[in-house]
Amino acid sequence: MIKHFRKMKNYLFPDALPFPPTSGFPLPDLGMSSEDRAFCDLLHYHMNRGSVVPAEDVKHFLVQSDFGNLDALPPAKLFAMVIAHLALAYALGSATGRKDYVAQELFVADEAYRRYLKHTERAHMFFTEWPFFLLLLKVAEAFSAERRGEPSAQPNTILESSTSKVVPAFSPPIFVVYCGHLQFDLPSGLGLRKVLVEPEPSGGCRGALLEALRSPQIIRAAWVVVVSPFLQRWTSSHPHAFRSAAEFLHATGAQVAGFPVVDASGLWRWPVHRMRHEFWRLRYEPYPTGYSLVSGTCAGGDATSASRVYRGELLRELVGELQPDAEDATGANLFVELDLLALRRRLPAYTCMHPPLHEDVYLDRAVLTRHLGEMHSVEVADFGAPPPEPEPEPTHDAPAPAAAAAVAGGRQIRCGTTEFRDAYNNAQVGRATRYCYRRHLQRVVPSQEMSKMEPSEGERCSSLRFKS
Repeated sequence: MIKHFRKMKNYLFPDALPFPPTSGFPLPDLGMSSEDRAFCDLLHYHMNRGSVVPAEDVKHFLVQSDFGNLDALPPAKLFAMVIAHLALAYALGSATGRKDYVAQELFVADEAYRRYLKHTERAHMFFTEWPFFLLLLKVAEAFSAERRGEPSAQPNTILESSTSKVVPAFSPPIFVVYCGHLQFDLPSGLGLRKVLVEPEPSGGCRGALLEALRSPQIIRAAWVVVVSPFLQRWTSSHPHAFRSAAEFLHATGAQVAGFPVVDASGLWRWPVHRMRHEFWRLRYEPYPTGYSLVSGTCAGGDATSASRVYRGELLRELVGELQPDAEDATGANLFVELDLLALRRRLPAYTCMHPPLHEDVYLDRAVLTRHLGEMHSVEVADFGAPPPEPEPEPTHDAPAPAAAAAVAGGRQIRCGTTEFRDAYNNAQVGRATRYCYRRHLQRVVPSQEMSKMEPSEGERCSSLRFKS
């Protein structure tokens, strides 16, 4: 019944519209303060994503509400107290595995619930916005292992629901590395630590980010959030999204997780892309039908947003293979190279349905530089936009940073050399040749054949004499 609670609610009240304040129904929602509303939204945020509300947030709500004497509390406040202690029981139990903590919080919740029932009927609970039944289900599922004959969780461990095996509990800190112009603060209680990086004198962030990601504290970190240098706006939902993404990586064993994006023009951008890297070509493209991987509310692919969460050991391995690139003025190619290195290891990148991050898409600023082409054998790169008409001419010399920024995004062609001796030899033995060599043949061979078909000067003159 609980898993189909929303259907049942709509069946009992088909319009699914909120009750007017003058109706006095449902009683648990009457007189909800702004703090109650924010805490209710926070509970729904975590419940819908299968994550646990941090115990620090629940304790902060309890202190902020200051419930005091139970006999003097109105029904709505009593019900909010019930919800808070249920959430705290779930949070403490998930973090520590201590069932004595759970029992203590459930005892307080039961006492407040009994007092609440003196004021009203149980029917009101079917229409409240508080996730009462869902919290009851979460607590029952998480802490009834002993009744099912399964091993109970020990302190500092949790039960992994998919395999029912004991795994270490999620442990912060989570380092948040950012290079840019925005100023923001991280809330306490989420285990986030901010690492701000000053942009380079040229305004770029590639070198500064690489230096920060190779610092001792980041090398030793278990979880690292690399925030996009193209972030346009900071909201209070971002820290919770970072924490939830890290918990997703911990629970599923995944390595990388990103977020939906809203760009500067206000356009929603879903950053799940498939990458094709073969025959000197690099292409980012959307999945035509669904995605290659799905886990909960997260979709897996080959690429995600620029702002992303990494497992520390993987990021340490990837950063060790990155080198400076003077032409990467904006730092967008840093994320392209991270994508390529993860693709080489066959590691998917997940994008989770959290509130979107307001940032420009890094693929719109990516540039096929000489370093990117030589290090990863790329001569034509399609960064997601359709190729312009006509197809751009290849460049042979390294463009200046200003010129590179002007041709960012879309399809780019760069031929590092006009010497095709090796490519010719490969073609003679039936091997795949470089893109620029094939393009060169397509343009040269037809022109030579046309020149052979044109008549000579003598032939044209004799033809004229014959006609005369």
